Amino acid sequence: MDNWRAAGNVVLIALGCALALTASRWLTGDRITLNESAALRTELRALLGEGSAMPQTLPDVNLSPASWQLCDGTRLGRSKAAGYGGPIELLYALQVTAPEPSLSRLRLLRHQETPGITDFLREEHGWLQNLEGRTAEALDEVSTLSGATITTRAIREHFRSVLEDPDAEIGRPAALSCDR
Repeated sequence: MDNWRAAGNVVLIALGCALALTASRWLTGDRITLNESAALRTELRALLGEGSAMPQTLPDVNLSPASWQLCDGTRLGRSKAAGYGGPIELLYALQVTAPEPSLSRLRLLRHQETPGITDFLREEHGWLQNLEGRTAEALDEVSTLSGATITTRAIREHFRSVLEDPDAEIGRPAALSCDR
């Protein structure tokens, strides 16, 4: 009889926890989604930079993978590279009007790589910025980093495939409004 009572208590506790989690998600879900969207738009503005012509309406950067065509011919993309610890989410701009597509700007959104070892992914360390301005062939000139070889190689290979065929990786871009 005591076993049944203990099992019943465990079931009640589990139901209470499930109810608390459901209520928490219901109460905070919209706010979390809005905050994530605002953070992504901040990253998009940082990617485009001060001097670039901002589209009248920013794209829904919550989509992944996704691709957008700006009025000046720049293509924005959001996709994931397969890192050592899991997906590495990236937001980037490609110059596709040149003879060969090149990676013009790059922002890291999220990763699951080992902290400390992958500090080079943070903007102030500059490894990702070494990829900027490179064509698919020129990516080989960027060295992998000792201790993070798998991660750096995965990012390089991801962008090589993006640059070799941008439409295959993230699909045809959606054109953004150019009206001011």
